Amino acid sequence: METGFDLQLTAELKDLPEIQRFISECLAALHAGSAAEPDIFLAVTEIVTNSLTHGYRGKPGWVEVLVRRNGDSLEVVLRDQAAPFDPTQVPDPDIQRPLRERLPGGLGIYLARHFVDRITYRTTPLYSNEITLIKKGVVPV
Repeated sequence: METGFDLQLTAELKDLPEIQRFISECLAALHAGSAAEPDIFLAVTEIVTNSLTHGYRGKPGWVEVLVRRNGDSLEVVLRDQAAPFDPTQVPDPDIQRPLRERLPGGLGIYLARHFVDRITYRTTPLYSNEITLIKKGVVPV
């Protein structure tokens, strides 16, 4: 695993553009394929928004974003100390069901899963949540 780039911010929705700028700079530094950028932005935005909105529930906190390469894959690690929440355990919504019959929300994790190749989750002594988004085949080796 190669050394990556790290950013830590307060847990506020207003910081999402800063996270996106950081990711864009990291992708450029790693010579990652630009076609992957929108997919990565969407997945990161959805996961971070969930952490900020539901995890911290308006209380002060922080989010850490680590971008690194692993072979030809790009890994974005999102860490926080919000309430533990494992997105890998959330079932996919029934997207065949008519909109009027669905509960609001619930599509963010579904979308994130479909824009990256893999999502992993764990807790550590330092972090309540460590979510890794993996996009394969986007970094030249």
